[in-house]
Amino acid sequence: MQDSRRFPPDPFVMEGIYAAPPAIDVGAWREYLSREFGPTDVIGDGGPPVFFAFPEHRFDYADRSGVPAQAFLATSKDFSDPSRYETALQQSWDFPDVKDVLSQGRHFLSTFEFLARALAFEDRLRLFRTLASALVELTDPIALYSGAADAFFEPRRWLEVQREGYTYYGFFNVRFFRISNGDDEFLMDTRGLGIFGVPDLQCHFRGLDPDGVSGLLYNTGIYLMREGDVIDDGHTVPGIKENSRWRCQHEKAMIEPEREVLDICPEAPYAAGNRNP
Repeated sequence: MQDSRRFPPDPFVMEGIYAAPPAIDVGAWREYLSREFGPTDVIGDGGPPVFFAFPEHRFDYADRSGVPAQAFLATSKDFSDPSRYETALQQSWDFPDVKDVLSQGRHFLSTFEFLARALAFEDRLRLFRTLASALVELTDPIALYSGAADAFFEPRRWLEVQREGYTYYGFFNVRFFRISNGDDEFLMDTRGLGIFGVPDLQCHFRGLDPDGVSGLLYNTGIYLMREGDVIDDGHTVPGIKENSRWRCQHEKAMIEPEREVLDICPEAPYAAGNRNP
């Protein structure tokens, strides 16, 4: 993962939310991970936190060599205040009844990657999918939450989409905002691409179909996930209008959290905020 096209990636975390404390069958987890990601060792006494090590995926560090990539499970604070997730509740487009579901939520079980950020992109994505799939199939949460993507996902929907081959679903999210002081101005951005060591995207626009802009951001996000941060300042990507080219520029995000993003600026007259396309 560490090359000139990527910054040090954010860690992957997926949290399951439950109405009752989830049961953890360590043997079932080990079998599931071994089937999907190769031989798996268990580190710990069987109660959370529990670590899983993958001896076929080893890396050298400054103080140790041959360290296996790992993941772990941990229980965390009670889920008792959904209002703390206001933005995620507003931006979880594929989970329309999320507020009603979360009213039953009381408990968290989180799955993390650990010492795994040096994995190649495809292996790391496969580990993410395996950990999240195991969380759904083995513990039956009522909701999934990704802090990186700033979104909730319906667990069975997440699993169904993955099985249909949309392997990037659930690892980043496209958000939509109306700019309150603008004249029919909108901003769309992404959250979650940082776990792959590439910048999130944003587009500030007017007079365009939000669904088209969302598709552009989603497809460009997948391209960056796979290739790295390869779109230089001043380069263009195909816009959503026929034969259009939209200029790209790295800059500070317009909407929190504070971070560097790749801004994609539409051509006139669709660029908003006095931007010069």
